[in-house]
Order: sequence, then structure tokens, then C-alpha cells
Amino acid sequence: MKKFNILLLVMVLAVTLTGCISQSKASSEAVSSSSQGTATDAVLTRFDGQQTSIRELYTDKPLYINFWASWCGPCVNEMPNIDSLAQKYGDRINFAAISVDEEPGDAKAFVQRSGFSMSFYTGDNQLLGNAYGLSAIPVSILVDKDGNIIAKAVGGMSESDLEEFLQPALK
Repeated sequence: MKKFNILLLVMVLAVTLTGCISQSKASSEAVSSSSQGTATDAVLTRFDGQQTSIRELYTDKPLYINFWASWCGPCVNEMPNIDSLAQKYGDRINFAAISVDEEPGDAKAFVQRSGFSMSFYTGDNQLLGNAYGLSAIPVSILVDKDGNIIAKAVGGMSESDLEEFLQPALK
């Protein structure tokens, strides 16, 4: 348990010292499934307490994942854009905003104040951080129905950037 706490502290410090990535256009690239592999499955808990898994979220349609935190300015700034696109494309893409806040209550309070309609989750930060290479946030990942990671972007995105990012899943 002590090793886990130390590793978690190192991750939090690394993200804090690195900071959130804020760019006018995120570092985004469409990637082949062979170079990124498949999405790692993990148990997620929705803010209302319901449990699911990453795999369950991509079985019926592609999945957009956003790793974020309530203390991250670029994360908070892009959240209304993500929520807007979740309303627009929710019938064709599942959306999952996964908080990496150390205190889940901070993220829940932010979401309650903001009134977003999409689903927000928490999970095992260590597992998710390692599996998805989270060295800074926000991170957006696009997963096809077969579980292949087809795109990844690091940094905050505008609504038009996000819409462009989602295009491979809308084809």
C-alpha cells in the first residue's frame, strides 16, 4: 500500500509540475490500431455510483474518453465543448469523462455546479495512468467498436477541434 501511495504522489506531482497542457490546438494524431493497441479495460464508477467498464462502453458504438481533473484549467475550459458534442453525437458515440482528481468529491462538486448532461466517472488512477500513458491532462482518446485506439490528443481542444477529432468514429 505504501508503494501505491508513493507512486500516486509521484504521478500527482508530475502532473502538477508539468501542469495541464493548454494549446490553441492540442497535440493530436490519428493513430493506427497496431501502433496504439487496444483500449485497456478498467472498472469505472459513474458519479451516481453505477459501475461499468471501459469495454462495456465501446461494445455498441465507438467511445470517446476524456481524462481530466477539476483543478486543471484547460480541462475545465473544454468540458462544455465535450458536453455539447456528447449531446450532438451521443447516439453515435459513447462519451466518458474520467476524473483523475485525487479527491473524487472535488470533481463531483464541479460537475454538479456545471450542470453537464454527459456521464462522468472515476476509476483506478494508477491503472488508468499507466495504461493510457497519462503524463499530462487533458487527454482525449477515441476507441472504435473493436476496442482499438484510433486517435489520441493531449491538451485542451476547442469545440471545432473536438469535432474534427471525433470524425474517424463518425465514418
